[in-house]
Amino acid sequence: MADLQTEVKRALESLRDPHTGKTFCAAKAIKDLVVEGDRVSFRIELGYPAKSRFDALREMAESFVRMIPGVREAHVSVTSRIAAHAV
Repeated sequence: MADLQTEVKRALESLRDPHTGKTFCAAKAIKDLVVEGDRVSFRIELGYPAKSRFDALREMAESFVRMIPGVREAHVSVTSRIAAHAV
């Protein structure tokens, strides 16, 4: 059986952003992933403004991760970082 870090990374590849339809991994939005024993924490960094959705996204991601066998606790924070670009 693969270690929990590998299982979590594999599972996160299918976690989708309901706003864009892309996976958070494909959008490179998963940051600071830490697996310690049966606890998982990470940050989702959105590339668009969505402060009103942070709580719903956090709850969705935490519920998703807690369904992974071996995970007892999940702590997720959600932030936005809008990259400036030339017009």
